[in-house]
Amino acid sequence: MSTLTDKAWESLQTGKTEFEVGACTFNGCNVKIIQRNEPHSYTTRTGRPATKSARYWGSFLFPNGIEQVFKNKRGGEIARATGFAVEDEKKLWEKDRDNYVLPYERN
Repeated sequence: MSTLTDKAWESLQTGKTEFEVGACTFNGCNVKIIQRNEPHSYTTRTGRPATKSARYWGSFLFPNGIEQVFKNKRGGEIARATGFAVEDEKKLWEKDRDNYVLPYERN
């Protein structure tokens, strides 16, 4: 089983991807968040209430040593860039439980 310090495990349990300012491991990648804009509510042009997701600025370092910078990305976009689609992985995790491994550890 994978190291449980990888934040991808938290995403499996909550069904969403959130990051805090600082560094963490997500799906085997070192993710560094330098700025986070909190989610906020607003009213659309048609007068309907809506919520804008949290936005992140930072970079991730893939296990192969490649670094990629990102700006104004949502948590799910960051997760998918590391090869982790929360909805798909949650289905696999619920099915396999103790035998589940994170995508970057699969053969």
